[in-house]
Amino acid sequence: MPLENPKRPLTVTDLNRMVAQTLEHEIGRVYVTGEIRDFVTAASGHSYFRLRDDASEVECVFFASAKNVSQGSFKNGDEVELVGSVGLYTPRGTYQIVVKAMRQAGLGRLYEAFLRLKEKLSAEGLFDPEIKREIPFYAPRIGIVTSLKAAALKDAVKTLKTRADYARIIVYPSLVQGADAPASLIAALNVAFSRREVDVLLLIRGGGSLADLWAYNDEALARTIAKRTIPVITGIGHETDTTIADLVADMRAATPTYAAVAATASKSDLIARIDAAIESVSEDLEANLSNFAQRVDRADFLCVSPAKRLANNIERLRYARRAFSDASRLFLENAAQAAAFAIEPPYDKIAQCEAALERCVSDFQAAFEAKLKKDEARLVVAQTAIERMNPERLLEKGYAYLETTKGEVLSDATLNRGDRVVIRTRRQKLLAQIEEARQRGEKES
Repeated sequence: MPLENPKRPLTVTDLNRMVAQTLEHEIGRVYVTGEIRDFVTAASGHSYFRLRDDASEVECVFFASAKNVSQGSFKNGDEVELVGSVGLYTPRGTYQIVVKAMRQAGLGRLYEAFLRLKEKLSAEGLFDPEIKREIPFYAPRIGIVTSLKAAALKDAVKTLKTRADYARIIVYPSLVQGADAPASLIAALNVAFSRREVDVLLLIRGGGSLADLWAYNDEALARTIAKRTIPVITGIGHETDTTIADLVADMRAATPTYAAVAATASKSDLIARIDAAIESVSEDLEANLSNFAQRVDRADFLCVSPAKRLANNIERLRYARRAFSDASRLFLENAAQAAAFAIEPPYDKIAQCEAALERCVSDFQAAFEAKLKKDEARLVVAQTAIERMNPERLLEKGYAYLETTKGEVLSDATLNRGDRVVIRTRRQKLLAQIEEARQRGEKES
């Protein structure tokens, strides 16, 4: 059609502004429920996410100022109810909901189904570590179950070629998304399990939402993996994504690339393992040779010819005869010395003992006399001192002393006027009464 219009054409910005004004005025505030996916919070505190149901999704922005009037915290998989206004983000021309308030409406239906199946299979023991197969260190044949068009396949193959170009890669094509994906995955797994032409099997897929990865939460797929005949490594989505298939498999890798790494040993790892094996075999061989040599030496020692054995026995007999002869001679010499001492009278010994006894008696007498003289001298000194202290000697010189009527010796310090005392002289006891008592040098009153 001809581009004839009297008005000038609109710019893209003008068009987006018109659409934004139309959305704001015609639709205005909305009340919406759905499941949160790809929830991200920026450094500013604003959050961005997609709100989806089984068929559609819409972008949402949740400003930090609006969070103050909202209830609880939010994460991927939460089913929420929100109030907001519909607007257009003009730089990209995409419409979005600007959230004014939001609250939990319960977990999303898909996530609830995931939890129910997880609990059921866990109770049956499908996740138990005891039933998981060991991943081989060296896997020269590696199988991959995924879509031929998947970027995950390219990443895994590139990693395998870099780390282990010795490995043969077999791809079992399948769908990885959609309603038919579970059956397709099960068919590919059964082919790999029945052929048993690989040493380890990778079940991989790139990242996506919970709905995108839902095929890997299928119960029939989980039970197929549980009946595996070869080890299975999963690499589904990103590190934060966990599916039922991850839980049933023998090993879960964070990404398809990490699954390829887990399935292979690099050349350096193989060389190190071979060197260690060679060293271990060498040590075992050396130990076995040493043991064998010792056994040969022992056998050679035991396998002696009759002539050599007879010569050895004759030498041992000669040695025993010499030892017996020496022992007998020593015994007889000791016995002869003892007999000679017992038969010959010990006159000299008796004379020596008598002389020693006489010396002991003489020494004892001399010591006793010296001790006696010393004690006598000490006794004389003591008697002299006692005599000097005898009160009777003082009385013989004309002195007298005072006693109480009970015979106790008194001092002048104990006397008072009126006290009755006894005056002792050499020949008499005089009864007296104190008329006056004064200190020496004190004048008469």
